[in-house]
Formats: sequence, structure tokens, C-alpha cells
Amino acid sequence: MGLLRNYGRKAYTFIDSEEKSGGSVLMNFQLDLIKDKVEFFEAASLQELEKKINVQIENNQAIMLRVRSVSHQVTAVDGRILYSASVHFSADV
Repeated sequence: MGLLRNYGRKAYTFIDSEEKSGGSVLMNFQLDLIKDKVEFFEAASLQELEKKINVQIENNQAIMLRVRSVSHQVTAVDGRILYSASVHFSADV
């Protein structure tokens, strides 16, 4: 009935299977390792973009993901410069 996902070291999927035999409730947990993750960032300055990326690198290191690649782009939108980047995180499995 319910579904819970927590993207910590592993992804926890909570599957609520109510078995009403004898008044007991059966709950199944399935653990899945996150192997790849791509995140996108944008900012008004290059320093702000770098700061956002560094924060996420630290967060993802806690769940055993490392930076595999980074690609970035500079775009002019409505007369202002917009910096964007995509970062591919990968597990060392």
C-alpha cells in the first residue's frame, strides 16, 4: 500500500504487504544500490555554480558516489549570463 524511498547509501524501497493471517502484518524491504546519478545545476555566477556542485559532491560522497564526469555551458538568456553544468556521479562497484 505504501512506498518509501530513501536515497542514502542504498535506496530503500518499502513495500507494505498486509497479510491479515493471524493478525500479523508482513512488510518487505528491498535494498537497491544507486549505481549512477546525474544532477543538473545552474547559477548566475561561476563561483555560485562551483559552490553548488561542491556541496552535492560532499553529499554524494556520503552515499558512496564519486564524480565520473562534469560538463558545463555558458548561455546568455535575456541579456544575462547563465552558467549551467551537469555532473555524472557513479558508484565504484
